[in-house]
Amino acid sequence: MHYFDEVPTKPYLYIIEGDPHLLKEFTAYLLVKRAPFLAIDGGNSFDPFTISFFCRKLQIDAMEKIFVSRAFTVFQLKMLITHELPPLIKKENPSGVVVSFYSDLFHSDDVEEEVLTILHQKLLVRLKEIVRTYNIPVIVIDRVNDSPLFDCRISFKIRRNAFFLSIDKNTLSYPLVPATQKTLDYWRDHHG
Repeated sequence: MHYFDEVPTKPYLYIIEGDPHLLKEFTAYLLVKRAPFLAIDGGNSFDPFTISFFCRKLQIDAMEKIFVSRAFTVFQLKMLITHELPPLIKKENPSGVVVSFYSDLFHSDDVEEEVLTILHQKLLVRLKEIVRTYNIPVIVIDRVNDSPLFDCRISFKIRRNAFFLSIDKNTLSYPLVPATQKTLDYWRDHHG
């Protein structure tokens, strides 16, 4: 998990892409590690048990410092971003905002493709305005998002026995340690 700490925290509009399982884990870690945090769940992926796991693992009492709203339609997402988010930022003064699985809601048979495309871009522009207005990072979590509006592009990948973290095409690799293998950190904690 320490590799997640490499993700920058400057007031930018970030896109974090990759494997959905890694993205869910990262989102939970981020919400706990950098609480207070606001989260808009666009992919029905928020898992309070994973949040609780990271609270215990990191020994941080963050459960009451994480504010989550779930959107089930693109229009609910629009309402949360344009109307609900700004007053909540003023009230709670969070260290950042995360919008998880942003593009999931933009695949609908009920709404015309042209409307979805326009709304997709307009909401990203609005999120970028929130970054500028409130000087906080806004992190969009998505499987893939090719929009040029992002200030920083981050991706997570696992290949064989290594984790790869790319930040604006600069890639760091970390060896994966099996859960049963003791690390130097464990040895230092127990042997000084």
